[in-house]
Amino acid sequence: MSTKEDKTLIKNVWESKKYVVKQLVKEFPNKKWSKRGVEDFQKRLRTTGSIEGPPGSGRPRMTCTAENVDAVEDLVHSQENQPQTHRSTRQISRELGIPQTNNWRCPFLFSFATNVNEQRIIAF
Repeated sequence: MSTKEDKTLIKNVWESKKYVVKQLVKEFPNKKWSKRGVEDFQKRLRTTGSIEGPPGSGRPRMTCTAENVDAVEDLVHSQENQPQTHRSTRQISRELGIPQTNNWRCPFLFSFATNVNEQRIIAF
């Protein structure tokens, strides 16, 4: 029931025919909607009046920004000529306030997206 078409259909049928959840699910068996999903959606429709979720809802975007990539690279490269003084990805993430996976994923993704022909390899 996550498609916009499904949500629009539910909204239109609910407003025109005043169907309850059970009737909606029975009316469209090929859609395979769950009662709970339709019920949650109707609750949101009643409170907001919109088929869209509230602003800021959903999974947060990755924090893969150029500034974060540069900050991670600076911390990693600052340790290169200093033996026995390495930082773990956990330590780097705590210092910068970014998720730990971004320490190793973002530099690769960012460099791949910006420089497709040039491949940078960063060892952690």
